[in-house]
Amino acid sequence: MARGAKPGCRMASFGEPAERERMKTLVLTALVSILVMVFTLEESGAIGKDFLLVAYDFEQIEKNVVKDISGHNNDGTLVGDPQQIDGVIGKALEFDGGDDFLDLGDNHFLFDELTILFWANQIGSGADCCPTYFVVREADGSACGIFAAGPPKTVRAFCFKPATFDEESIVQKGAIEDDEWHHIAAVFSGVSGRELYIDGELVAINEKFKSSFDDLKGTNTFIARGRTLNPIEQVKGAIDEFAIVKKALTDAEIKQSLKGLAEILAVQPSDKLTTTWAWIKETS
Repeated sequence: MARGAKPGCRMASFGEPAERERMKTLVLTALVSILVMVFTLEESGAIGKDFLLVAYDFEQIEKNVVKDISGHNNDGTLVGDPQQIDGVIGKALEFDGGDDFLDLGDNHFLFDELTILFWANQIGSGADCCPTYFVVREADGSACGIFAAGPPKTVRAFCFKPATFDEESIVQKGAIEDDEWHHIAAVFSGVSGRELYIDGELVAINEKFKSSFDDLKGTNTFIARGRTLNPIEQVKGAIDEFAIVKKALTDAEIKQSLKGLAEILAVQPSDKLTTTWAWIKETS
């Protein structure tokens, strides 16, 4: 008999029913807490790096190469002489409206669903018709992307072919009233159509035109390259925190992206659940 034990009683061991029940209760309590954490993270709108194709924070520029921090090595090549300036978060890239642009190469982004996200300053500056902030373009002028027109300054998302050009195919209700920084997000879906967000708020939706980047052959992809057809009109202004995501983002995810690429690159809830569940199994 163990010292201090009362006659007729035994000390409970780890493997006995009472201790096993106590451990089971602790494990279930931990699991409930984990599930609450997962649902909270999902509601927070974290996008997760699994869907990210490109992420440029414009902090890492080596010679004429802008580093892609998404992990997919889709680095961009600078043409002309864009300048690093202070941006919304850290550094941004400023284009002079002349020969500055960023070349992303070809055929990286031909998917049925994409969301393009970035901050822009001085949208549609001056009397330019159509400086294009992002475009995947074919030799015949077929293209998908985001451009601005002005005055008045209006952000527009589009997918069209010149032979079947239809003005209604352009989502064009994103009016900008000043030259301050604004967050732009455009959703392109071959299933649900297209949506345009300004500063996290849905400003336009077009469910009729479901063409997407997947319909293109995609010979060239540019940031700030100018309009899709001659005359080429370059972007004058700055771009920051640029990302391309391989899915149609929700309202919550787009609002979360306003906080910057650090939020988009956050670990997904499913990853956290897998890791924690493995820990539970090991410790129980």
